[in-house]
Amino acid sequence: IGFWPKMLAPYRSQLWQALAWVPQRTHHLLPYDRLFEAAWLYVNPKCERQSLLNFRMNVDYNVEAVHLHRKRLLDMFDDEIESEPIHPLRYIAELRRTQMVISPFGYGEICHRDFEAILCGATLIKPSMDHLETWPPIFQDQTTYVPVEWDWSDLIERVEDLKESRAKRLKIAETAQKQYREYLISD
Repeated sequence: IGFWPKMLAPYRSQLWQALAWVPQRTHHLLPYDRLFEAAWLYVNPKCERQSLLNFRMNVDYNVEAVHLHRKRLLDMFDDEIESEPIHPLRYIAELRRTQMVISPFGYGEICHRDFEAILCGATLIKPSMDHLETWPPIFQDQTTYVPVEWDWSDLIERVEDLKESRAKRLKIAETAQKQYREYLISD
């Protein structure tokens, strides 16, 4: 699993999609402990990406603060970007073609979207995580993610900065992916 034969490279995404359809009763047969060593799982941040931003998310939360936080984010973009939930395989395919992923807080600060963005090679943008210590220590300001104010007041400025500086965006995405991978496969 730790390599991907070049002759099979065109079929890489199909294999990834097929894994998602493996019946749950057979999951114990898959080597999940080795899965994150697979080179094909990680999308190179330098690959061609057609979409600038992604923030597909649920806005309808029972907690008013979460609902308002996400609603404010959506209102900033005036329906320029689609946010409705889609099938998980289409979602991952979208992330693999996206330059930047905005990941708001939900019931907590950390979301699966954070790690999906990193695996897919996108630059992660989310409210500042300076108040929190995590393991793996993947939330390093301007090194592994781009922090924004909790009220999104500087989001547009940060997105424009990353749009103009491809080198900066790629460096952050590459560093996040490298560090995350090291933590996942370290002994």
